[in-house]
Amino acid sequence: MARLAAGRKRLLVLHVRRSPGDKEWIVTIVNPLIIKQDPANPLGLEWASGRDYLVFARTEQEARDRVMRRFSTKPGAIIKSAVPATHDLFHA
Repeated sequence: MARLAAGRKRLLVLHVRRSPGDKEWIVTIVNPLIIKQDPANPLGLEWASGRDYLVFARTEQEARDRVMRRFSTKPGAIIKSAVPATHDLFHA
């Protein structure tokens, strides 16, 4: 799995557009079909265990909706969790 130098899991940014009142959400999405359909895919294990995306949204449901709009055409894509960011992501 992709890791940062400090051993943290990689955080991908879903989009950079942010509205006033938006909060930072960490949405983890899994897709176990990728590795099943293509065992040689270099990202297969990462998708099977979950990829974390930074999402700007007012509510958890809005964050989940944004992720599903992005991945709705990918068979097997499932949201594993959606939680508010609990620390400063930009100065960690």
